[in-house]
Amino acid sequence: MSSNNLNLYRSMLRIRLVEEAIVDRYPEQDMRCPVHLSIGQEAVAVGTCSALQSDDVDHVVLTSSRECDFSARSS
Repeated sequence: MSSNNLNLYRSMLRIRLVEEAIVDRYPEQDMRCPVHLSIGQEAVAVGTCSALQSDDVDHVVLTSSRECDFSARSS
């Protein structure tokens, strides 16, 4: 597996693990907001963000209600 593919996989896994943690902790009532999980759709955020180039900083990436993945990917 190439290092780029491994990095893409790690990014998808990070998103999945964060969202699974949200699922586990949401019933504790510490989060007082609705959540929009995208479990199973991690590749959309990772693929989109990986296609961005350094000169794309002036462009906007529009997302659906599953925008949290894009934030997790860019961090």
